[in-house]
Amino acid sequence: MISILSFLSILFWMAYNQGWSSMSLFALRFTDRTLGNFTIPTSWFLSLEPLYLVILAFPLAHLYKWLAKRKKDPSPPAKTAWSLVMMGLCFALMMWGSLSIPAHQESGHINPLYLVSAYAFMALGEMLLAPIGLALVTHLSPHRYTAFLVGTWYVCLGIANYAGGLLASLLSSMREVSNFFDIFVLSSLIPALILFFFIKKLNKMRHLTKF
Repeated sequence: MISILSFLSILFWMAYNQGWSSMSLFALRFTDRTLGNFTIPTSWFLSLEPLYLVILAFPLAHLYKWLAKRKKDPSPPAKTAWSLVMMGLCFALMMWGSLSIPAHQESGHINPLYLVSAYAFMALGEMLLAPIGLALVTHLSPHRYTAFLVGTWYVCLGIANYAGGLLASLLSSMREVSNFFDIFVLSSLIPALILFFFIKKLNKMRHLTKF
């Protein structure tokens, strides 16, 4: 189970890495940042995701509490699947917004609401996965291999960041910008759909009854 969730975490953090690379470039080159006589700095868009974390933490915590009272609190595999869904929706918005950009175009004036909304889905995805990842590895791993498996988890994060950086460089070279964001729509939603089919089986593989 640890190996499965570690692999899925690579896909998630690889896409998440785009928030500070390709999505930042998209804000700079293709987003309409003018507000009257004022030009919105690109860095302001980068602050949206942390802002959403603060805003959404309280409602999400109450949602978990409400579900727990009804014994419907989602399991770690379910939260992982939903985190990938949120990431897929994030880049589906980016893909949809970039459809109007002509091929080989190096600039544009796309509505900034696409970025604003995309970062919200990205924040939701992070809130679903980040709090449980390392803790789940610690709980599930045999005691004598805990340090090794925790290190492996961080190696997966490193792989994800490196792969995300490599993929981000494709934004400038791809013929159509929308095709670039398709990569992360597919790499997020397809694994999420597959994971939904195996949630019950993965829950049976867990040797703890509550997390």
